[in-house]
Amino acid sequence: MADSQQVEREAMEYDVVVVGGGPAGLAAAIRVKQRAAGAGREVSVCVLEKGSEIGAHILSGAVMDPRALNELLPDWKARGAPLATPVTEDRFYLLTKSKAIYNPHWLLPDCFINDGCYVVSLANVVRWLGREAEALGIEVFAGFAAAEVLYDEAGAVRGVATGDMGVGRNGEPTALFQPGVELVGKYTLFAEGAPSLIECESLKVVGKVKFEARVVCAGKVEFVNQSEELKSVTTGRYAEVTKLLL
Repeated sequence: MADSQQVEREAMEYDVVVVGGGPAGLAAAIRVKQRAAGAGREVSVCVLEKGSEIGAHILSGAVMDPRALNELLPDWKARGAPLATPVTEDRFYLLTKSKAIYNPHWLLPDCFINDGCYVVSLANVVRWLGREAEALGIEVFAGFAAAEVLYDEAGAVRGVATGDMGVGRNGEPTALFQPGVELVGKYTLFAEGAPSLIECESLKVVGKVKFEARVVCAGKVEFVNQSEELKSVTTGRYAEVTKLLL
């Protein structure tokens, strides 16, 4: 395979680079722009999405609580957000071998009650968020997967690089070879979900401490500290793990 370290790659610099064009990544990019505008500052933000278009890899339907959307874009209804089917009824049953036992709302924890929520196509919601992001001046690059985390000399994350294109089956560059592009940011936010670049790379460097990453279960990663001075294990959701990388 072509050695990315020996190929001169184009570099694009941003204030914030977001890896992953799902609901979390797009919402984060929008919020950064909003906060910057509120402070009278101009910041450059880009979102890198491996799918051919925003929403292409968002396959599931969902029951969505609009609370976060109310905070992010309070006028989402006027903006045409695709939340058009409110939940009108919930039924929760305990099933035995011979019957189904109905549980009234007052016996259920809050996580099982969907009053005020909407039945949505999450792919359509994400596509709408993508349009809102672009309207704010956020650059959305769909069809490009992050293939490499970039580090500076001190070991801090400085961005990501997209994969090389035009590589043959033997791993060698063809006549159509194009090197990947470096997206360099003052801040890099990983919002890829699972499986992700974070779990696919076998070794992460956080500052001067090395962590070996291995998958524990879907949506969860275990980082084992390999430093001789520190013997510890950190386990958490991706949102927590990315704090280590930032």
